[in-house]
Amino acid sequence: MAVLEHRLVHLDLKGAPPTIQYLQELLPLLKSCGCTGLLIEYEDTFPFGEDLSLLVNKSAYYRESDIRSLLQLCSELDFAVVPLVQCFGHLEYALKHEKYFHLRECAQYPNNICPILQEAVDLVLSMIDEVVALHQACLGSKSHLLRHFHIGADEVYFLRRCPNCRASGQTEHQLFLSHVTRVANHIVTKHSLQPILWDDMLRQVDPELIRASKLSSLAQPMVWHYASQFQLKSEYFNKLASVFPPDQVWFAGSFRGSVAANCQITPLYHHSENTQAWLGVMRDYQQASANCKQLAGFVLTGWQRYDHMACLCELLPVSVPVLLTCLVTVREFGFTVDIHSKLSRQMGFPDLLPWNPFVQNLPPTNELSFPGWRVYVCVYKLQALRNEFFTFLNSDWVQGWMSARHTSRLLSSPAVVEKISSQVDRYRHELSAGEAAFKAACDSVLLPAGSEEWLDQQIRPLRRKCEKMIANANQIAAQRADSDTIDEAADGNPKPQDLTGTPASLRHFEDAMLDAGTRIRRLGFKGGCVLLLSVMLSFAFYWHLISKHVFEGRRGRYKGAPVVIKSLATPEQLERVQRGLCKSTDLQESHRCNMRDALWKRLPLGEDTLTLYDVRGENDFFRCPSQRLLDAVKEAFRLRDPEKPKRLLRNEEMSLLFTALVNPEPLLLMTFTSEKGWPFPRYYGACGRFIVVEHRLGTT
Repeated sequence: MAVLEHRLVHLDLKGAPPTIQYLQELLPLLKSCGCTGLLIEYEDTFPFGEDLSLLVNKSAYYRESDIRSLLQLCSELDFAVVPLVQCFGHLEYALKHEKYFHLRECAQYPNNICPILQEAVDLVLSMIDEVVALHQACLGSKSHLLRHFHIGADEVYFLRRCPNCRASGQTEHQLFLSHVTRVANHIVTKHSLQPILWDDMLRQVDPELIRASKLSSLAQPMVWHYASQFQLKSEYFNKLASVFPPDQVWFAGSFRGSVAANCQITPLYHHSENTQAWLGVMRDYQQASANCKQLAGFVLTGWQRYDHMACLCELLPVSVPVLLTCLVTVREFGFTVDIHSKLSRQMGFPDLLPWNPFVQNLPPTNELSFPGWRVYVCVYKLQALRNEFFTFLNSDWVQGWMSARHTSRLLSSPAVVEKISSQVDRYRHELSAGEAAFKAACDSVLLPAGSEEWLDQQIRPLRRKCEKMIANANQIAAQRADSDTIDEAADGNPKPQDLTGTPASLRHFEDAMLDAGTRIRRLGFKGGCVLLLSVMLSFAFYWHLISKHVFEGRRGRYKGAPVVIKSLATPEQLERVQRGLCKSTDLQESHRCNMRDALWKRLPLGEDTLTLYDVRGENDFFRCPSQRLLDAVKEAFRLRDPEKPKRLLRNEEMSLLFTALVNPEPLLLMTFTSEKGWPFPRYYGACGRFIVVEHRLGTT
């Protein structure tokens, strides 16, 4: 295992900043899980003085007394403190103001400053000086806790765009290096602190150019990488080791804010796999570096926004369970089922902390035991309600009788619209109640502006949508329409049929057979016989495979194409599969055994753990499988996202095994696609235990 001097947690305060009271509850818990310090990024929440007061977000910022309280707590916990002030890019919070427009590299973009302008450099140095001064004054005799200062410098997207930079004769790499070296030198000479910078802008720079800039003797790089599957090459780490002393290189994963800009639920699987990947990289890096007894440190970053202009990502309280899990993983240098189970119990979860909350999106029904848990529960409930509401909006009822055309003409079936309006009114009341509960939960956890922004972003637009739909429904009812349809005869569109209880995937079988007949006539007798036999065998196999797995289906449209949403299994079948899994993994005696536990234990840790042994004989599709078939299924499963790495991640193998055990139909449709000539419906995707497939067999 690698030896780390620091295990830091990143506090990104530029959106929905937590109260000092909340941090006073949270930080001791972080220490108990292995945290040794904080990387604090204030941005516009820092109480800058009069000259820089324009930068302060007056609706959500910390007073000087708040900063003193926070640093006093860090002192009591013996936490290392690393302030972060961006020195180049991500300066939207300053450059968005008209006063600083002229300091932009690109006049139309507020992302980064022009490094040639002395006024721009002075602005950055003034911000750094104020932050350092307050921290040094607050920590006083504990000055050993303030040894580093982070200057950011990541994602500087616009370089050498302005006339000043082009006239300088410097390349983009030279402009970047000269500016960050200048800032780093200021921090060393004036404040006697060790500068740190993000590494991404150095990845394409020639090592000789870095050495020539003297940056390697001034600053320490922090290598950040947030993907669950590690993608940075070992050659890059060799390059870093050739330029910077190996024991002065930092590493950074993430515990939130790196999945999607508008992600509101923190997925454990993503951040846990990222953290575990980093453990292996750090171990290999230290072993490959001669005389490197200790690495500088590892940081778990937690981004509240992708940038200053973006929406809020997951709120800090929502991410605390994942943060604690990742911290313990780093401290123990590994992640096991026992760690997962122990932490889940300590946080009050009746079952394991969900590995993939996008699949297991069920809010806890009991009280939990970590700071901010009420916010966590409210967000889960509101996100579940949002998902339910969006499903309702796309349902046959709403699309069939309250489409934009219906509401614009105020003509539909009053009886149906009345039922829709009643359901919408229920959603409106539940959203209002959820909003009130969320605001109460956030009362001592987030500064008020943060909870208001989250509600404006996530909940209030849906409430307004409900109110608009109810108003439209009332207007339609006032028209006293006599018809259940809208221009049906003129448009030639038949009234939608109810698909409840219909074998959804065998709809329009006759259309597919007519199409096959047309192709047979074109091929002649011999070729037609071969095609007809292939079609009949394919349909026979498909019918045999799914005849035990056809449940209630509902018709809809996806990107204009007719589709059917199908359930993979009944609750009874899922329970039967779970019991079998628990029994096969010796967990049947545990009252806590569930599908996720059993799948985790059934697949050992390591690469390519899903083998023929795991799937053989589980159903007709895998009755007598070959390695070639399993490889084809894995490849099709992986190619759902072409950007994914070449091997399946552990959570994906668990998902594949779950599908194989419950209902292999999606695997068949993903592997033997209609694009390859197989006469099966097109597979569009899945959400939990439901799949979306083409509405008809074959192509017509």
